[in-house]
Amino acid sequence: MTIRHLSRTLPAAGCAVALGVATLVAPGAAHGAERHSARAAQQGACIQAPKVTKYLSKERPFAVDHSFAKLTWSPEFCPNGSGWRVFGEPVLTELGAGSALGIGMNLEAPTRHSIGVTYNGQVRDCLPIGAGYAGISYTGKVCVTDAKGFVGAYINAQRKVFYRFPNLKGEGINNTDGRWLWTNTVI
Repeated sequence: MTIRHLSRTLPAAGCAVALGVATLVAPGAAHGAERHSARAAQQGACIQAPKVTKYLSKERPFAVDHSFAKLTWSPEFCPNGSGWRVFGEPVLTELGAGSALGIGMNLEAPTRHSIGVTYNGQVRDCLPIGAGYAGISYTGKVCVTDAKGFVGAYINAQRKVFYRFPNLKGEGINNTDGRWLWTNTVI
């Protein structure tokens, strides 16, 4: 029965009630909800990746420096059409040795793929500077990039999550002074 048919058969007072009910239960609403829940059931639930903890250290020709950064990550993969969407960003914490030496790492905006996400990383070596003249003073940092690399989390066809932590490549004047590597324990 359509709204037009109700308005012809019911008296004027009953028409307002019928219209109110008709707006609450639209014919396509129930079918749309069924389609949405069926699509969610078909795609499957989200997958919580195992938590990973890595430490970034610099390997020199004769030894490995102390770890200066800690990364923890436990992303969640949710179906998104024919691919996956990743929620949860890696968390970087600078340890005492790194912050004392003025070394830091940042992760740039992520690149999303249909099977995961990749973050481009950058190790920066910063020196504090200060200058003053005629009562005006300036303090800040001068930073150079020591190394670049990436970290990533991906999911395969069997719905298993895997991570990639390749060694970072040195850059600038320090590119031959060892390499940056991820370890599973603090060095």
